[in-house]
Amino acid sequence: TEPTEESVDRSTTAVSDRVLVVDDESAAADLAATYLERLLDGVETVTASSPETAMERLQDHPIDCVVSDHDMPGATGLDLLADVRAEIGDLPFILFTGKGSEEIASEAISAGVTDYLQKGGGADGYEMLANRVDNALSRQRAEADLRAINRKVTAIHEFATEVSTAESVDAVFERVVDVAERVLEFDRCITARRDGEYVRPAALSEGVTVDEVRRFELGEGVAGRTVAEERTFVIDELDRSSDADPVADDIGSAISVPIGGHGILQAVSSFPASFDETDVEFAELVATHACEAIEQIETENALRAERDRLAALFDNVPLPIARIVVDADGTQHLDETNDAFEATFGHSSADSGYEETREAITPDYSDRVGPAVLEDDDPIREEVQRRTVDGVRDFLLNGIPVSRSEGGIVYSVYADINDQKRVERTLRGLHEATRE
Repeated sequence: TEPTEESVDRSTTAVSDRVLVVDDESAAADLAATYLERLLDGVETVTASSPETAMERLQDHPIDCVVSDHDMPGATGLDLLADVRAEIGDLPFILFTGKGSEEIASEAISAGVTDYLQKGGGADGYEMLANRVDNALSRQRAEADLRAINRKVTAIHEFATEVSTAESVDAVFERVVDVAERVLEFDRCITARRDGEYVRPAALSEGVTVDEVRRFELGEGVAGRTVAEERTFVIDELDRSSDADPVADDIGSAISVPIGGHGILQAVSSFPASFDETDVEFAELVATHACEAIEQIETENALRAERDRLAALFDNVPLPIARIVVDADGTQHLDETNDAFEATFGHSSADSGYEETREAITPDYSDRVGPAVLEDDDPIREEVQRRTVDGVRDFLLNGIPVSRSEGGIVYSVYADINDQKRVERTLRGLHEATRE
């Protein structure tokens, strides 16, 4: 990402706060401006000799703070404050006046002045002014940072809601790049997806070309290690990092964040040390939401495949099968039966409910399989007796549970073991006969 005022260390960058000093006495304005620039690091000043000129300066230049005299020809400092609030907005405004009174101070506070200070006291007075200006600028930066953070938190929350509706893993990786560009302001970023023992590029921002990316082996370079170790890497100076293996030559720093074990979000900058703790926190928050979305998609895909596999039983297995839906409170519903079930037991989901069917096919003395089969999430296998259209017969019942977010599904598969038992009785009879 290219550096911005918020992402770059001020100690290494020539970023200034601009203060407008307004006084109808030019010498007084110049003196105050000189003290402010001398006492405050990173501050430059602009002067104006009237409120009218001050408004012109405000329209022509970005100003971070206004220091104004009160008693001036044509308009007062409070008149200027009203114009600033109406046309510019909530800009720090310090009233620095030579004619102080409780009435003016009260009026200034009511008008929304940031601070009020009476002139006088020589150098000490200007030191106090510089301190008030510094405090006002610090508050303004803190408030701006807080607003920016709140905007990002809101946008990431919206991203979490949106990405949870993604229908494919590829779509998740694409949306991560989109939010990294729009919200995190990473203008050179990519996502990469784990593919077995490799990490392959998945989606690129507009500031990245295909020639700048490549495949990495798992554990190779920053990209491979991020996925393998599932931890974030922040490289402040790539030319001094033994881990970094950049494809492009104009990269000064980088951030690499794991999306669980599924892939990574990476962003780079042409400048060193461009990523701070806030960048890391927000990138990791985005990655966490993306990981949850991917796991949701993979879980749904696995459940869909399992449902498809089990649903195929209805068409391909010539055994009686019933699909029973179990609600979260344990209530059971006969959802579907196959043709073999109807032919064997004389009931189907189309014309009978769960309780009616169970009462009809289960003798009073026989075991009944309830929703408890879902508790262990393991298949069951037991011998039961069931009433068929030809009378009571022995079956081997296989109960196959499939858990859902609420309740579950149980597939009941019946295998008739009467034939097998008749064979076993015949064999026992022959064995006993040969021993007599």
